[in-house]
Amino acid sequence: MSFKMIQPILQYLGMVKAKPSLEYLQKLITAYSTTVPWESFSRILRKDKLIEPEKCIRLEFEFWNDAITYGTGGTCYESNFAFNFLLKSLGFETYLTINEIKDKSSLHSAIIVSIDSTKFIVDIGYPLYAPIPLNKKKAVFVKQNKIEYVSTYLSEDRYLIENYPHPKPYLYHLTDKPIGIKDYLQICVDDYGEKGLFLDRMIIRKVKQGIPTRFDSEDLPFNIHQLQNGLKIKQYLDIENIIVTLSEFYNININIIKQVFKLQAKLRPALGFIQVGQDKHR
Repeated sequence: MSFKMIQPILQYLGMVKAKPSLEYLQKLITAYSTTVPWESFSRILRKDKLIEPEKCIRLEFEFWNDAITYGTGGTCYESNFAFNFLLKSLGFETYLTINEIKDKSSLHSAIIVSIDSTKFIVDIGYPLYAPIPLNKKKAVFVKQNKIEYVSTYLSEDRYLIENYPHPKPYLYHLTDKPIGIKDYLQICVDDYGEKGLFLDRMIIRKVKQGIPTRFDSEDLPFNIHQLQNGLKIKQYLDIENIIVTLSEFYNININIIKQVFKLQAKLRPALGFIQVGQDKHR
């Protein structure tokens, strides 16, 4: 990634370039999680417009340009891919991994960053809000945003990753093995295919004032919930103003929010999505 590309990204994140360190890595993760959302809206819209999975994937330049221009982010594969390239461009030693979410029978990406001979999981694609050390001799605990992350070595480069307090402490099983870029991008393509995740489910996650928040179209009535001490504190949304509310709260372009609601209203009317084709938010 060129210097000309790095500068706008760091400026967008409210960061400046510095030498790679654990402290700087944490600041980058915090800046990202409070600026760039984990969201499926851009993904749903892209699939509808481009259709063919090979055309849908966004590489790092397009991902960051969309983030800066429209306030979007992405789901795990594209988010971690783009963040990994930023870390490499800043001098961090990194590689991508593909891991297993057992309770959902699905795959998940994560980044491994090596600092002073210690490996850390970096995963803004879940998202995790702190770098989590890997240690084969003992479980490691890291606390950030009132969430305690735990990595526990299992065997053969596999680790159990959990977070507490949380209604569902289990996160995933990490496999500490690098994956090649070609293979990684093929997984990205496949994720826009028939079995791809979050192509019909609207989700936004973002840290606001130090608190993780989430909107999920399958959590009805529509609400934005905050995760506090393992409990979901819900703020229910006015259905007539939901598009404006989500756009302003998460700082995502209102036209993207509107277009995806229109798609969902057509595809999944049973969920009670509002018909926004004639709404007042134009």
